[in-house]
Amino acid sequence: DLGAGLRGFGSEIGGAIIEALPPAVQSTLNLDRPATTGEADPIIDNLPSFTVASTVLLQGRVPTFALGPDRRVQVSLNGTAFAPVPLDNAGRFAQPLTLREGSNDIAAALMQGAQALATTSATIVFDRTPPALSLVRPKNGDTVDGPDVVVEGKTEPRAAVVVNGRTLSPNQDGTFTETFAARAGPLAIEVVARDQAGNETKTRLQVTVREQPVAAGALVVVSLDRARVRPGEIVFA
Repeated sequence: DLGAGLRGFGSEIGGAIIEALPPAVQSTLNLDRPATTGEADPIIDNLPSFTVASTVLLQGRVPTFALGPDRRVQVSLNGTAFAPVPLDNAGRFAQPLTLREGSNDIAAALMQGAQALATTSATIVFDRTPPALSLVRPKNGDTVDGPDVVVEGKTEPRAAVVVNGRTLSPNQDGTFTETFAARAGPLAIEVVARDQAGNETKTRLQVTVREQPVAAGALVVVSLDRARVRPGEIVFA
């Protein structure tokens, strides 16, 4: 049989080739890590735009794919650079800062040796001056007509105003008006102006609310289009 002969010949050839190969050896193949890593801007965590504190702790992180054994973060404050700080295994870093009064410019640069690879910038305002607050009306000791009491005043733009516990946003020029109902008699009013940094100015005053007399002879007559209706029907007045 020709087919059987060819199959036997092929088996003999395959066996000879296998016997000629060296024996198999099992080992672990170690691949070298890439010599370079990626670049990414440092991420600054929860830095307020305004603060009343003269010192802050700048904290942030670098994405793990941008970490390397020779990578550091260098923080600069108002153009003055601090010594590069190391990154932990998660890429986090921290740098205490002492601010100057007013606006402060901050930069965090990802460094490789002396080379800056990527930079993130931020600005924080150190403000410890309470906002100006003046009341137009009422004045302390005034007697005002009730039941609606009107409070008018002015503070600095973008400050929040709280009148007897109610928060309102002033106009762009800082002026504000608040109206609330009050019973006749003595009334204490507290007005608080709070700027973006958290500084506060408070004004307290005492006024007397005068009850407005009801106009005598006032009469309102309402006429309906019918005297009797079924439930759910509409009545016109």
